[in-house]
This record gives sequence, structure tokens and C-alpha cells, in this order.
Amino acid sequence: MWFKFDPDDHRQLILSNGTRLRQAYDGVGLFLTQGGNVYALTRLGLRNRRVNYWKKNTYCKRLHTGRGRSQGQCYPYVHWHGHTYRLHQLMAFAWLGGIPDGMVPDHINGDIDDFRTANLRIISVEENDRCGGILRRLRNASVKYGLPELNPRNMTCEELLERFERYKGIPGRLITQSIRMEAEWLISEKQS
Repeated sequence: MWFKFDPDDHRQLILSNGTRLRQAYDGVGLFLTQGGNVYALTRLGLRNRRVNYWKKNTYCKRLHTGRGRSQGQCYPYVHWHGHTYRLHQLMAFAWLGGIPDGMVPDHINGDIDDFRTANLRIISVEENDRCGGILRRLRNASVKYGLPELNPRNMTCEELLERFERYKGIPGRLITQSIRMEAEWLISEKQS
């Protein structure tokens, strides 16, 4: 597959089919498409890199949450020259302009395997925790009431962003109550 460097942006490659790749970090030969495909620039040319998953490896860390419970964070990653790079962080550096101090890349729909740029945004750690709590409450209600339309994976990113904005500043107890009332309303609508 042939490629050329973009004359306007030294961090971008253009493939023969017109796809644009952007370099993740300066000095690291990893390039990414907006859809999350990873390519490595080697002496032999441009090669597609295999994406690995933390859960299939010993790298799955048990991270401690603030409540004293363990929670597994199993992110997709790529190995390159002895280093391990998480894909959502590479995508944020390549396509979202980097990650400022005190900020983290957030998966809008909560699916850590979905690292497309349309599903990523840069937010504060506190905001990330708050949105994670809302996603957890929606998933729990979806299972408890048997309503797939409450599952965050069945919602668009725009719908989820609207929900995050709607619940801003509201205590978790009231968010749970609001989601429960919505679930009961959906059940009554289905029955009538």
C-alpha cells in the first residue's frame, strides 16, 4: 500500500485509497485513522498493527475505585518498540488535539472497545466519573426492567450527551429515581 505525507501537515499520511492517517505522538511511528485502525511506519513500509485487548493479557489491571471496590479496566492497546499504548489515548492525541493535564479521554457511550473519534471527548476526571455513574444506572435499569432502549449502547452519542447535560448537578439518588420513573413510563406505554 503506497502513501504520501500531507504537504500541509507533517503528522498526516494519505493512503492510496484517500484515507488520512494521523501520527499519534511525535517521534513514534504509529498512525491512526479516525475509525481507529492503527498503522506502523517501518523500514519495510506501512504495516497494519494488530490491536490487542487488556483482558486477553496479563496487563488487565484491577483498579481501585474510591468506594473500596475493585473494577477491571480492560482497554484495547497496541505494542510498539517495547511500549504499550492504549488506543483511546492514541486517538485523543492524534485526532482530538492531545490531553491537557487533569483531563482524560472519555468514551461517550461507555463502550471501551469503541474508540472512534465520534465516540471520544476530552473531559475532566470528575466529569468522567459522573458520566460513568449515569451510564451504570442506565445499564442497571435496562437489565432490571428488560428495556433495551435504556441501554447506553443502543443510544446515539448525541442522546447520551443530552442525558449527561440533563443530569448535571443532580445527586445520584435523584438520577436513579428519574431513570426508574422513565422505565416505568416506558413499560406502561408498551402495555397500552
